[in-house]
Amino acid sequence: MTSEPASCRTAPPPVATLLALVLTAWAGLATPSDGARGPAEGQPILVSGLVTDTVGEPISSLEVRLYARRNAFNLRKLGREDRGETSVAARTDAEGRFELYWRWHDFYNSFDLTVGLEIREAATTRWHELARQDLTERIRGDGPVTVAFTLENSEALRTYRDFLAGVRSEDQRRLYGEMGKPGRVDRLQKAEHEEETWWYFQLGRAYRFEDGRLQEVVDFEPVRSF
Repeated sequence: MTSEPASCRTAPPPVATLLALVLTAWAGLATPSDGARGPAEGQPILVSGLVTDTVGEPISSLEVRLYARRNAFNLRKLGREDRGETSVAARTDAEGRFELYWRWHDFYNSFDLTVGLEIREAATTRWHELARQDLTERIRGDGPVTVAFTLENSEALRTYRDFLAGVRSEDQRRLYGEMGKPGRVDRLQKAEHEEETWWYFQLGRAYRFEDGRLQEVVDFEPVRSF
């Protein structure tokens, strides 16, 4: 058996070559803002704006959240990932206006502004996002950031607020505090009283009220969501 000439053998690439390949891949995946300088460290940045519906009516009592995170290249995964997410929040006033301050930190390079509300349902609380805007480039500027939100689909908000407006009795307020918003509410106006039933399908339970007073609790087979 003859051995392969040394001149024909393929030598492994030097470490410098491997490092250059990794840096090239990182540069190709990096975002333009990774190397850009933002405001001075610790500088407060005002983010303010207005939330309205499609006809221009202001929407009050909504939560506005600014999410900040570090989007960076992960050598192990050979891809980008978000790290260290944090947030600051504010609430819209009667005129639909809001303002919040973000104190600049060079660690963070990706920013989203969202508007929504927390809805209590079936004994849990979930965040229902209504709109979102990417502020990554705008928040790096020198001045305040002004944002306008127009909510195209505010049906969930309207339904939730209509339900809250109908919670009047002590029994109903106590049940809502314990269980959150039901999956459905049935109302029936009778000659002598108003009957109302709250259905919690995932929990398998229905609560029947007469003129706001709890009269009956009915258990049934829970209906699981898919």
